[in-house]
Amino acid sequence: MKLFLAGIFFVSIFSILVGNSAYATNGFEQVNWRLSHNPLICSFEPTPSKSDTITKQTLLNEGEYSVIDWSQKLNEGLGKHPVWILTHKIIPISEQHDSKSYSNCDVIMRYITSYSEDAAHYGLYKGGVTTFDYNTNKAYIKIFFSDMSQAELGNAVRHEIGHAMGLGHYNVTPDERQRIKVGAEDSPSIMNPYITSTNFYSINPIDVNEVKRIYGLDGFHGTNQVFSSAIPLWIKNDAVDCCSTNRGLYVVDSVLLRDMAVTGLIQSKDAVFEDGLDSTHSLRYQFVDNFKNHIAEGWVNGTISDKLFLSRTQELLDNGQLIK
Repeated sequence: MKLFLAGIFFVSIFSILVGNSAYATNGFEQVNWRLSHNPLICSFEPTPSKSDTITKQTLLNEGEYSVIDWSQKLNEGLGKHPVWILTHKIIPISEQHDSKSYSNCDVIMRYITSYSEDAAHYGLYKGGVTTFDYNTNKAYIKIFFSDMSQAELGNAVRHEIGHAMGLGHYNVTPDERQRIKVGAEDSPSIMNPYITSTNFYSINPIDVNEVKRIYGLDGFHGTNQVFSSAIPLWIKNDAVDCCSTNRGLYVVDSVLLRDMAVTGLIQSKDAVFEDGLDSTHSLRYQFVDNFKNHIAEGWVNGTISDKLFLSRTQELLDNGQLIK
């Protein structure tokens, strides 16, 4: 796993990696993110590709199990009066086109095939990404699941939910990391950014204690700083990669389109995501040249405001003139 900080997003990669020796002591990285109330964690019903070995139900089950696991560990010893309330809900494909149907979700988790532009955009094949919208106080998780083992999937989902609750990565010494990698000892934290592909990692007391250090003992009652921009910075980073003169190596039009839809910045028609927001059908959308080279690029360069960018995008989408 790696952690990249660019604006306000996390990237965590779950696989066997060779890391550097930058960290000499154990401890959590600190994250400027808090939930403001008991979270509703929503899993989007996925549409695996024909190349994927993990089934839809396995993905949805792991989301449910991970939420239950966090809830049980946080409430351990509290008897019949739990104070840490986490709820899981599945958003079916038929409702994914309308962001109003999941507007009450605090954490939105999407399962995306690794054979996608999203995976290329973040430079990973298997792993998880957690991004934050400080304006709406919502967290967004993407799980790239292709070829994941059951252990990797469980680790990834629990790890990213930890980020959504405000936990940073837990760093260990290089020697300890090597012992964990070869299976000589267990990871002290589910937030360890270096794990193996075969071992299942538990939510440990150190993780529970860190959540309670952040929030206190009475549950999720944090506050976040509110930013003035109408559009989260990580979505503008999507646009930089797809539509600016400084665009990156990968064409990521569909990443920007789907991230704007899931955050409710634009309202898509039923036909756009009729077989699921993250289905293989929706992974290869391309914007018309006028939008990419003028409207989106102008927004990235600052000559078009957030408000004008959103209104023009919605207008083109409504009229069927946004996507080739």
